[in-house]
Amino acid sequence: MSIASVIFVCALVSVTDFGWSYQIKTVEELKNARGTLLSKEFYRSTGHNVTLDENEKIVNKIMMDLKYEEIRQGYLHPDNWVTSNPLSEVLDAINKSKLFGMIQSMPKGGILHAHDAALGSTKTFIKLTYAPHTWICFVDEDSVLFAFAKDYPKDKCSGKWKLMETLRKAGNFSDESLIGKFSIQTKTFENTKEVWKHFIKTFVNTDNLMEYKPNFEEYVRSFLKECLDDGVQYMEIRSGVPELFDIDGNMNTKEETIMLIQEILKEFKSKNPDFIDMKIIYGKNRRKSATKTLDYLNETLTLSKKFPELIIGFDLVNQEDEGYSLLEHAPLLLNQPLNYFFHAGETNWFGTTVDENLIDAVLLGTKRIGHGYALTKHPEIKEMVKLNDICVEISPISNKMLHYVKDLRNHPVASFIADDVPIVISSDDPSFFNTAPLSHDFYMTFVGIASAHSDLRFLKQLAINSIKYSGMSEDEKTIAHRVWSKKWNNWIMKTIEQHHKVHDFIAPFERK
Repeated sequence: MSIASVIFVCALVSVTDFGWSYQIKTVEELKNARGTLLSKEFYRSTGHNVTLDENEKIVNKIMMDLKYEEIRQGYLHPDNWVTSNPLSEVLDAINKSKLFGMIQSMPKGGILHAHDAALGSTKTFIKLTYAPHTWICFVDEDSVLFAFAKDYPKDKCSGKWKLMETLRKAGNFSDESLIGKFSIQTKTFENTKEVWKHFIKTFVNTDNLMEYKPNFEEYVRSFLKECLDDGVQYMEIRSGVPELFDIDGNMNTKEETIMLIQEILKEFKSKNPDFIDMKIIYGKNRRKSATKTLDYLNETLTLSKKFPELIIGFDLVNQEDEGYSLLEHAPLLLNQPLNYFFHAGETNWFGTTVDENLIDAVLLGTKRIGHGYALTKHPEIKEMVKLNDICVEISPISNKMLHYVKDLRNHPVASFIADDVPIVISSDDPSFFNTAPLSHDFYMTFVGIASAHSDLRFLKQLAINSIKYSGMSEDEKTIAHRVWSKKWNNWIMKTIEQHHKVHDFIAPFERK
């Protein structure tokens, strides 16, 4: 069967019951039955409730022509297919893709799963190293420390502190040498444990760089702009809320850091009326003891009471395979007046306390599930997720980069899409993968994970979901949907003008 047959065949028939294959006697009966099954499958999938207007159908035709051509080329040249190759080898080709360009310009709603320390671009992190009085210490091949001092730093380091300005003037230092310290995108790893080891090092490399107060202000402003430029209008970030320091060593309290974030947000929203908002899920290390977790919960309660419009819930972060399970933390987590947004099921294991975090997350009342990679192995929990409308935050590129899946066509979210499990697409740590805040994850999902038949309705549903399942209040969601819809409609008209393809079109599976 040709690729055209695989992708394009779809019989437009009503959804009715029919006999099984042993009762089918003609090709026509086979086609009718096949079309009915395809229709039934579509009406179980993500996006089936979305209706496109005439202008959206035009954009859909443009987009699907591009998508089908990319899939056709992938079918003909599987060695070059974007989802099965290392990201570093296909990123340039993706960035040149017309389909990616359309997705990047699309208003995609919000990011509901990203970590504050890994949301700004690599370029932004490198820019921070140009701040006056920046010192660097090379610990080993993969690790660096930064300090900020008018004189030689007092901070401990196994190597020697060097002033960044002096290194650059001497001409024996290049910014490219920092890319490997701020990213794992160009590295090769053998397994999940190895990549996580280097992944955590990357967080350490950037932590004290962005916790310097002037840098933190620059960093937050920068990632807000980068997100908005990437079609993101809303964010919920996992953050431990750093205690910032200045050049004289004075420390901010967490409350002062939050007030600084509020000031930056107020300024950014005043200059960008199509930006909706940003909120924080207080995220702390799941590897810590019960005593520390109790401290974290108390901190979250204090901060959420003082800043309820910004601090909306709690999560335990870091590698699940190496951390304490939710069951072990349960005595502390039960009966807390907090919204939970738990990381759960980010593992390839089955029948362990790690993948069974999914069970405890749901029983503890989590509002959403971070990753949920192992959810297909727990059908009862999957049914509970659907029944209780619990959204799963999917970060496909992160799952690939951290060695949970090699080829994204095999990502378990494909089954969630087919069965309309509530999902949003997020990016987790785009800084460290050298990807855009959200567009690359949308692109990979659209062209490589979702059905070839999934079209603009699917993408629109993902954007709607990012508002529907956010931690905003209902009033905030109403306003957010209105702001997003305005930008969406403007994008539709602009896309039509750019492509000059104004003609009638009925999308795949569209019913009159």
